[in-house]
Amino acid sequence: MTDPQPAPAIRPWPVPRGDRTKRWYALWGGAVALVVAAVVYFLAFDTWGSRAYVFDRCAEGVWEAGPDEECVGVTDGSFSFDDSLDDISADIHRANRKVEKSGQRWVTVAYVHPLTVGGTDKDDNAALQELEGAYVAQDELNNGQGTVPRIKLVIANTGAGGRQWEPVTERLTELRDDREHPLVAVTGFGPSYDSTTRLVDALRRAELPMIGGTSTADELTSGTEPGFFRVNNPNGQQASAIVRHLKERQRKPGPYRVAMIKDRDSDEAYSRSLSRGFERQAKRQGLRLEPLGLSYEAGAPALANAFGSLANQVCQHRPDAVYFAGRGRELRQFINAMAVLGRRCEVTVFTGDDAVSIYADGRESKEKLKEFNAKWRLSNVTVRFTALAHPDMWSTGGGGTGDGGAGGGKGYPRGEDPFPDFAARYDKLTGRDPRGLVDGQVIAVYDAMLVAGRAIQEVWTKEPSDEGEQGAGKGGSAADLPWPPKEQPALAVRQMLLQIKKGNEVAGLSGLIYFGDDGNPVEKPLPIVELLPSEHFAYGKFRFMERETPLGPAR
Repeated sequence: MTDPQPAPAIRPWPVPRGDRTKRWYALWGGAVALVVAAVVYFLAFDTWGSRAYVFDRCAEGVWEAGPDEECVGVTDGSFSFDDSLDDISADIHRANRKVEKSGQRWVTVAYVHPLTVGGTDKDDNAALQELEGAYVAQDELNNGQGTVPRIKLVIANTGAGGRQWEPVTERLTELRDDREHPLVAVTGFGPSYDSTTRLVDALRRAELPMIGGTSTADELTSGTEPGFFRVNNPNGQQASAIVRHLKERQRKPGPYRVAMIKDRDSDEAYSRSLSRGFERQAKRQGLRLEPLGLSYEAGAPALANAFGSLANQVCQHRPDAVYFAGRGRELRQFINAMAVLGRRCEVTVFTGDDAVSIYADGRESKEKLKEFNAKWRLSNVTVRFTALAHPDMWSTGGGGTGDGGAGGGKGYPRGEDPFPDFAARYDKLTGRDPRGLVDGQVIAVYDAMLVAGRAIQEVWTKEPSDEGEQGAGKGGSAADLPWPPKEQPALAVRQMLLQIKKGNEVAGLSGLIYFGDDGNPVEKPLPIVELLPSEHFAYGKFRFMERETPLGPAR
């Protein structure tokens, strides 16, 4: 038997040289395309495995951005944007975990602020205080008032000067579209920079309702485009209150001369609206102003020299009062200039709520603080300003102690003054001395969160609809809430913010809050406070002087 012949080798079908070349190019081209796609993904996107995820990611929802590589974005408190915010961020994170594990339905509210302190920002203590106000309000709404749905509080950092507002807006818009736990309101906002205006405009386009706590620039609100509400009087109304106060003084016997110093920095929304509001209200109310033309430009060089010249002119013309239409950090330079030997003329300076940032560097040494306070005493400058709030404004009739204590609710427009209960809750939750509440920052953001909570409650607890649906608290229970939320829950919250009118006010620490068509508070008194140098409090001593109700806006 012959051995079997080996099977013939199987040869591939002959491929012409040209086709082989094409196939090689196709394979090579595909490999190149995959590499290019991987590089683009690595460089451009921020999902797992990308360059941004590996190198730029600070934490979940937080990324490095800008020339200084700041960590900006949105966090639930598991990430702290600054060492000074570690404790309050951890407190908010624990409160949020409690909300998530409660078994109750919940929605999200964001607190937004420039939390990375730069050269133009208020000090980091301002951010800490505002976050404390938001946190205490979250606790009050969830555990005190039993708000349904519960509120999760997230923290959004727009970076130094608020310049990284665009990526933060994008992230907040993504949270708005969350089907189960949507973002339904944004609070906070902080200093009134031009970047704040751009942020507000972007969130308005995203149809996210906003409740400002400490932002006072007039241009943030709009009578034709709803969306931004605020709990405190804007700069024009603050100026109106000071003009009324000064006009009353001019009616008394004897001369009383008033001058103005204004900031001409075109990028300063706060200072711009302050000077414009004061000039309009002076014309409207007939306040006589000395035509001295005193001004400076905050963003330009030689600022200290400019304030030296301004101090010389003030002491030469000797007005009784000066309205300072600028920020507290520049007012501090004016005080330093007035302390120089050969000036030191007595003058009362009136200004807006940013006077609290006279102590602009929350980390300055005690020696530096003591040195400034000594200069202030030498300068003979008295500083009075329209504050956002003050603990004594409803507990005394004037000339208050300035120690932040409450005195039994005298004068509160409805019921008892809520400040004593708030102070006890604040002390319990933060462990901080309630006397530190005198600058009004904590109170302002607390009130903004209360307003957000009221609107959220009323979205899900109002009357039955035409379709026969029933809300909790009006014949239904929390289990009756339509969930997941129907379309556009943020717009529903905005709808209920529009209903906060006279007769449906929110009882805030700063007074009864209700809004006009432009989103500004109506008929809301504000405290005029004297700020004095003091080593006893890290940020000065705030003495309540009187309440003043501003006139409406002057056109």
